[in-house]
Amino acid sequence: SRPGGEILKGIHVVPMKTFTLPPATHTNTYVLGTDEIVIVDPSSPIAEEQDQLIAYLEYLQSLGSVVKEIWLTHQHADHVGSVNRIRDAFQIPVRAHPLTEETLPADIPVDSYLEPDELLILKNSDGEDFRWRAVHTPGHARGHFCFYEENSQTLISGDLILGLGTVVINPPEGNMVDYFNSLEGLLELPLGFTLPAHGPPIAASVEKINFYIQHRLMREKMIFEAIEGSMTPKQIVPIVYTEIPEAVYPLAELNVRAHLEKLVSEGRVCEKDDHFHRAN
Repeated sequence: SRPGGEILKGIHVVPMKTFTLPPATHTNTYVLGTDEIVIVDPSSPIAEEQDQLIAYLEYLQSLGSVVKEIWLTHQHADHVGSVNRIRDAFQIPVRAHPLTEETLPADIPVDSYLEPDELLILKNSDGEDFRWRAVHTPGHARGHFCFYEENSQTLISGDLILGLGTVVINPPEGNMVDYFNSLEGLLELPLGFTLPAHGPPIAASVEKINFYIQHRLMREKMIFEAIEGSMTPKQIVPIVYTEIPEAVYPLAELNVRAHLEKLVSEGRVCEKDDHFHRAN
């Protein structure tokens, strides 16, 4: 059996087992195109998973597709585990944002850059060509790209928007101000389906983005209101995240820190020696 499936015309999803953050267990690798094929985030470091992806790409080749490039949404390990294997197997270039290249493991090459807002056309003899646009969406990672197909209004959202759970913003790579700006920027696009790196496709894209924004604003308000005197991010976590097990506190602390950085940048909170207090 082949591991992938075509979920929309010219968009195949291949969920690959990765060592990602719970609740996710897989990273969705997307294979785009008909005549020309691009692989977005070949993700798994597990050899058997890589074998299946190669078999799927060879099957598409046997139907006449030309495997052309690898595009990366960002550099995190659960998105790049198959890059070198696929690059070598098909002798194709890896493309990403320059900021992604800076933080990739040294053994994963970037052959050429994707430019913010670059239009990437994939030939399609069976209808309109696919018009993928590289949308620079920092927040989770500084060089994060989403890929937006203009005809179908489909968004490949990487780790900016997830099909399950919410996104960890881990400073300094993660930035909450950027994250809000990226989400709000996406609302300017006509959005059909959103295809995230983790979890199922999202049909109600605008509602999901608005939920993310509202959820973050609620967390921000809770964090601001939790500050009594001078507190560390660690002290704030159990006050704000009452619904999570202690095992997840370290992840929650990253989000708290990212929110505090935003509040500091807005002049609402002051920081000294990693202790935060409300601005007077």
